[in-house]
Amino acid sequence: MEKPENKKRINEQLNKAQSNIDKDKQYRVDLGTITDAKDRTIIDIKKDGKKFFLIDKLAFTPHFNKVYVTENDNTGVYNYKLDGKRHTSSDKNSTSEIGQFFVGRYSINANKEIKQSLVNGQSKGKLEFDTDNTDAKNRIIANQSFDQAKFKVNLENTKLLDNNSISLVINGHKSKYSPNKIYGYYSNNDSIQVAAKGKVENKSFETDTKNIDSNGNTVNLSFKQHDISKYKEEAKKEKSKAKGFIKDYTDELNGAYKHSDYQYIERFIKSDSSVEKHMKKVVTGKAKNHYTDLKILSVEQNDNKFTVTASKKLDKTTIKSKYVLKYDKDLDEFKIIDYTDI
Repeated sequence: MEKPENKKRINEQLNKAQSNIDKDKQYRVDLGTITDAKDRTIIDIKKDGKKFFLIDKLAFTPHFNKVYVTENDNTGVYNYKLDGKRHTSSDKNSTSEIGQFFVGRYSINANKEIKQSLVNGQSKGKLEFDTDNTDAKNRIIANQSFDQAKFKVNLENTKLLDNNSISLVINGHKSKYSPNKIYGYYSNNDSIQVAAKGKVENKSFETDTKNIDSNGNTVNLSFKQHDISKYKEEAKKEKSKAKGFIKDYTDELNGAYKHSDYQYIERFIKSDSSVEKHMKKVVTGKAKNHYTDLKILSVEQNDNKFTVTASKKLDKTTIKSKYVLKYDKDLDEFKIIDYTDI
């Protein structure tokens, strides 16, 4: 309002209203308006209108502007005083109205409570805005000056990690990772720490943990490329060994059926297991199965357990089976701990 260009515009509009008064016919009501720098009406000048303040018989009716705040992963509850005590809240991941204000620049003392966030808390600060400044949707968005933090996360060395396996750990709480997402607001009453986790074949890898300040900067977190590459190479070799193990087992299984002798496959199966009990019974029975055309369909690894899905033929019938293997890295040895035809 106090800028020279604003004063000039307002004086011109008041002069126009005065001219309308001088030319006024008896029943004319609308005498003029005062606008802001964006040509938005801020005051209506009327005769006998609803009174905001009265000069002679003219009513000056102000227009108020809606002001908003934007929250991210939190609900914001604000308490401030302006012509009386006000209490309002802003919803999670939204832009919400906090009040209506006459044209001008504002710096309002306020208390903010962060709720429904990974790090909740309260702080004193300010809501600051200029009604001349609007966003792309022509909304007035208040700047928040509180003891709180928000940030983006940039991750490095993620290409070797499994798809959709990456997450963030913020003060011990797991949060889904999304590029370009703004994380926060989080209360700075306690220190804020963030790290990232990802998986390869169900093995977890984690970045170093970093402390967050209130500047809203981008946090760079990096996975150790060497460790991931080394593990993937080892996993590739172990998967290949698991395939070879099932091929050798199937060959020896044919021998066990042929000679009705469990010893052919004893070294492949965990002792004192349900698989051992079952296979002893079937290979020493009357069946003389002979399997051909073995195909390894998939190998999945979960730490030291491997699930191998394979198909094989018995006469003209194709049988699909799932083997669960336990791998002893020290002995470089697999054992079948579960088996199912599927």
